[in-house]
Amino acid sequence: AWGADAVQRSRLAWSRAVLFTTSYLCCEAVGIVVSGLLWLLQPILGPAGFITANHALQRHWARALLGSLVGIFQLRIEVEGEDVLAGGPLLLLVRHASMIDTVLPMHLVTIPNRCRARYVLKAELRWDPCLDIVGNRIPNAFVHRGRGETEVALVGALGEGLSSDGLVVLFPEGTRFSPS
Repeated sequence: AWGADAVQRSRLAWSRAVLFTTSYLCCEAVGIVVSGLLWLLQPILGPAGFITANHALQRHWARALLGSLVGIFQLRIEVEGEDVLAGGPLLLLVRHASMIDTVLPMHLVTIPNRCRARYVLKAELRWDPCLDIVGNRIPNAFVHRGRGETEVALVGALGEGLSSDGLVVLFPEGTRFSPS
């Protein structure tokens, strides 16, 4: 990667990509191990403690991913008007313009306000081991686009039993934003 960067004079684009991929894979490995430990501790934690621990794992996983993105790619995140995000329950409609948008709600709302996020996610994201394992332990909706009523019911169910620290995250376009 360093050689390719030197030849292309790309300001370490390849090296950063390799470094983030390594960071992502480390987050996945740690997430899988911790989710296994939580599964073993489930009898001790009880049902409510198990869900709480999985929400905490989700927050830590997202924090680690975003932290590595910010550090490796030298990103700067600026937020205006975050005071409207305090309290709940909340329905957060997020424009999906890049890959970072998937972890931004966790960083901007869930972590600072200690919310319990429920996501509407495309079913293909189950290929990510951590999203598949933890995402199915806490209320989330993995939807197949274009399937109609069944998927609408899954999304609607996310609002049921939502507590004052609850948050539903929905990407209205269903994919990355484009003018069309």
